[in-house]
Amino acid sequence: MRKFLFLALLVVAGLFLFGCTSGSKTCKTDGDCQAWQSCDTNKKQCVLRTGYCLKDVDCGGVADKGCDLQSHQCRYKSGLCDSDVDCDSWQLCDAVARKCQVKFGYCLNNSFCTADWQYCNPSTHKCSPQAGKCVDSFDCDSWKLCNSTANTCYPAQGFCETEANCEKWQSCDTAKTHKCAVKTGFCNNDLNCQKWQKCDDDTHRCVIRDVFCDDDSGCQSWQLCDSKAHVCKAKRDSCSDYLDCEGGKKGWQYCDDATHSCKASAGYCLADSDCSDWQVCDSVTHLCATRSSACDADSDCGPTATCAAGTCVPIACTTNADCPGSTCDATTGRCR
Repeated sequence: MRKFLFLALLVVAGLFLFGCTSGSKTCKTDGDCQAWQSCDTNKKQCVLRTGYCLKDVDCGGVADKGCDLQSHQCRYKSGLCDSDVDCDSWQLCDAVARKCQVKFGYCLNNSFCTADWQYCNPSTHKCSPQAGKCVDSFDCDSWKLCNSTANTCYPAQGFCETEANCEKWQSCDTAKTHKCAVKTGFCNNDLNCQKWQKCDDDTHRCVIRDVFCDDDSGCQSWQLCDSKAHVCKAKRDSCSDYLDCEGGKKGWQYCDDATHSCKASAGYCLADSDCSDWQVCDSVTHLCATRSSACDADSDCGPTATCAAGTCVPIACTTNADCPGSTCDATTGRCR
């Protein structure tokens, strides 16, 4: 109990010694004190300078003044004044009422603004356009202009605020550019499409260009669609031109435009049926060659020979007239 009483006495003594001096500290010169203090060299303590304060009571007990704890000087309480310097820059002092009043052209709240599209800007204390409203284009965002009649900001040419400002096939980029952008799956021009497509001016969708394809349905019955090049190509065993046939332009085949199939060119053969009865088709040169001497009938030997005992024998001749399609060998007396 005695210990508790001793501690209590120490606290009271501390308050008496230090609290009454309002945070004073020991000093030797004014430099040891705050700017609003001076050093009492007799007490060696910092004390208030003349004209400064620490509490409201230091202001002479005047009800309309208080101590500014930033500057430690007595100031009129908010809204009260002795002269204009006691008021904010947008106010002046009513010397009779000793109160700060709003200057002409400034505002305290929205009720001071006469237009319904204005509000009292708390930073400038002037009536300013509300968001989206304007006096001139400088009151609008950089992508908007001012309709000074309606005092309303609107998107400049080429910009948008909502999709209502864009075409049906566009969307409004409200996050960054505020410009109309092509919706996914639509196009503005051919550059928005693949090389094998073009942009349809009516639907603003990419469509297949002529001579190109997206699948086999875009080709002829004898063609298929190359999914990489997006062009129709002849199916196997079919042809579009001589390039699809064996040997190309100088080959032994040509492309039949009616059937779109490769056929043997004149003077060439694909099978024995392309040759005369007495000839066979050479599978290497694709040229018709005379059959071997073996025969069953004269028709197997050609016009310059006859079938005798199963062998083709050249026909005897005296003149070329005896050898249809050939000549007479005067030495042997046989058609060549």
